Amino acid sequence: MFSLVESFRSALQSIFAHGFRSFLTSLGIIIGVASVIAVVSIVQGFSASISSEFKGLGSNSLTVKAYTSFEEALQGKENVLSLGDYERIVAHIDDISNVSPTFAPFGNFGTTVRSGSQTAFTQVLAVTEAYMESSQVFPQTGRFIRASDDDSRRKVCVIGSKVRETLRLPADPVGQFLEIGGEWFKIIGVTEEKGEAFGFSKDDYILIPFSVGQIVAGTGTRLNIAISFTVDDIEQIDAVQGRVTSLLRQAHRLKPGQRNDFKVQTSQQLSDAFEKVVGMTTLVLGGIVGISLLV
Repeated sequence: MFSLVESFRSALQSIFAHGFRSFLTSLGIIIGVASVIAVVSIVQGFSASISSEFKGLGSNSLTVKAYTSFEEALQGKENVLSLGDYERIVAHIDDISNVSPTFAPFGNFGTTVRSGSQTAFTQVLAVTEAYMESSQVFPQTGRFIRASDDDSRRKVCVIGSKVRETLRLPADPVGQFLEIGGEWFKIIGVTEEKGEAFGFSKDDYILIPFSVGQIVAGTGTRLNIAISFTVDDIEQIDAVQGRVTSLLRQAHRLKPGQRNDFKVQTSQQLSDAFEKVVGMTTLVLGGIVGISLLV
């Protein structure tokens, strides 16, 4: 006990004898610990935000997209999904609903939109009526795109709340017109607000009828669409995923052992893949700030 008390007294005496050095040591420990906590908290916050977004897609939703490997991209090759692939899925895959093709008629980076003197740059997607259910995008005011809009090639649009704010439109802009890529569209609805992820708004987009998007893109354009749909029985989601994969491999004439030129993913698989990336990022960044704590 005497040795313990003496060691404690000696330690305190050394701390007070070298006050500035003790202050710097304490400051280094405090900053190091705070850095570890901050980095882990920020990364986990991002993870929670993205996970909630995937959950919003619905556990019974599937998305099919073209996939081009890095090696193929270096060779100038780009794999695409065509309207023929969409029609095959509709015709040959049972137990699914709300099948919706989607593509960006103005390119993946978007285009300029204008309302009066206000302009904005946003992503424009051409979708069908089924997109509302398959992607869980619902109108807050007005209505969503209908099959009749597609059939008549009506130039109407549904906008995200961020677009409404940027263009300084009223709370209910239904009935007003927007100039999108040089074409005039009538606003028929505003979607529910979803917030932000990684500092980017999830409400910064415009949806137009699929047939109108085809006209805008032009007949000579090679469409690269994404296909989303819901599985009627969630217990059959793996079976449906397998049938879609087999159907597209046969349609694309892929040989046994040859890599798929597309991806069929559930919202849960997308979430799991992201969580793996987040886990590795947390370890790397935590290790970096851990070194500063050690120093």
